[in-house]
Amino acid sequence: MVDAATIDIWILIQDDNLSPVQIPIAELKSANSIQELSSSASVVYDNSQTLSALDFSDNNATFYHKRSIDLSSYSTGDVVYLRNILNDGSQPMDIEIPSENSSVIITSIFVLQIL
Repeated sequence: MVDAATIDIWILIQDDNLSPVQIPIAELKSANSIQELSSSASVVYDNSQTLSALDFSDNNATFYHKRSIDLSSYSTGDVVYLRNILNDGSQPMDIEIPSENSSVIITSIFVLQIL
């Protein structure tokens, strides 16, 4: 749950060949429903700042990809769905996280509810 304000979204990208700042495609989509994510416009993550924090395994990590999104137009109870679009340049198609085939647990990580 988040406030109806501008919030920062940070993601941790790890690749077998490239450093996080070398990833050529790192974008964020947001929409009011999961179905709208496919057609919503994406915005590029900024990697000019870093954040040191714990990852999901409680390990220290440096996050390089940040995007601020303005949620001030949303009302209490509204839901915003997020999707990351990634490509390290070694595969022909972008990777979508979460995708339509992601588990409920993974998908729920990318859902914001407005307080």
